[in-house]
Amino acid sequence: NLYMTRPLTYHPDLGLGIIQHPYKFVDYQLPTKSASQMENGGTRNYVWTNETFETSDAFSSALYQASYNNAMNHFDATHLLEKQQSSGEELSVEERETLEGCRLLQSMIHDLDVKLPDYNTIGEYEWEVLNSIMPLLSESFEELDEDSGSVLQAFFAAHGSAVRQSVAHNTRSLLQKGGGAKVVAGASTSQHPNPNMISSSSMIKPPPYDIPNHATLQEYALQFLLQKKENIVTRVIVGCPDANHVLEAVHAADRLEVSEEEKKDAE
Repeated sequence: NLYMTRPLTYHPDLGLGIIQHPYKFVDYQLPTKSASQMENGGTRNYVWTNETFETSDAFSSALYQASYNNAMNHFDATHLLEKQQSSGEELSVEERETLEGCRLLQSMIHDLDVKLPDYNTIGEYEWEVLNSIMPLLSESFEELDEDSGSVLQAFFAAHGSAVRQSVAHNTRSLLQKGGGAKVVAGASTSQHPNPNMISSSSMIKPPPYDIPNHATLQEYALQFLLQKKENIVTRVIVGCPDANHVLEAVHAADRLEVSEEEKKDAE
């Protein structure tokens, strides 16, 4: 008997521990309106990341770009430099601290924006936030004024949604094109219990998968395993921390059964 656990997790390094954050075969449901827009009334509509795959980031570009521009404009301290140049006077200690803080925040926000298309897993993004971004903010600022805190919070909310879209799109592209991650010489293997077992030329090249854009990655992954149930997989064990996850898994199985019956009828 072969029982498949963690059916939505993919380890390009064959689980050797070289890659810290495995891929997740997951599409995400993201809001199309910001929290501030919701305060003005209306319903908060959502869209799945697989529905935006062919249109790239069209759904979130306006939402994210607005938050990005708002944050960059809010932390623009050019007026302090202009004041110094026009008056010829040195900035006060408080003004210099404000200028340095704004430069730091603008640099951080810009760097996060540049990295946006390159995230492959939510894990690596969360690791960066917890181990780089949060310590930087904590060490650099005792506190932020209410407006600055709200602007920064809105940016991180919009950026987090944009990251999830980027991750889902990159994962789908990897699966549709085939190929995988190469373990190159010099890769970090210090945490592996037996580094000598790891070959520098190891390569995983999964074949391309024909994933329809109307199907979420989690739906496709579950159906892929269930289709192999008769010959390979005995059971598929799915972790469902949320009640909606249970419903999604059941619906994926139901849709597969309907699809198989339609094939038989066609034959």
